[in-house]
Amino acid sequence: MATYGGWGWDESFVANSDLSAKQYYCVTTGSIATEIKTATGGSGPGVLGVLQNDPTQGEEAAVRIFGITKVAACGALHSAGTATAIAYGDYVSCTGSDGRMRPNVSASSILHGIALEALASAAGGTIKVMLFGPGLVISADNIP
Repeated sequence: MATYGGWGWDESFVANSDLSAKQYYCVTTGSIATEIKTATGGSGPGVLGVLQNDPTQGEEAAVRIFGITKVAACGALHSAGTATAIAYGDYVSCTGSDGRMRPNVSASSILHGIALEALASAAGGTIKVMLFGPGLVISADNIP
């Protein structure tokens, strides 16, 4: 089990399914207490944090709630069909159905963090992000 050593607040949960391929993906609460599952962005419950390890079903899942973490990310696909990569300093959100963060493209999105690295390819990769934490998320409407 590989983990990333960034500064942050981690909590232990239990994986509700095989998450061995979801290290650094956004996760949310499962259907029972202490369980987590892959986040589905805007269509599901709020993002709890980012998975730091690679547990299988029933194993302990380390979740970064707040602080600096690596995160699976990809560019945002706009309505015009063009994708946008992530730039250093971009606000990012977990708005897709796959648990990856994308650049914020909507004033009504909930922001989950700020990119501390650029992602040159809109296709995807792993970047460093400062998570705001579930209790600290802000609406893009409040950003000047």
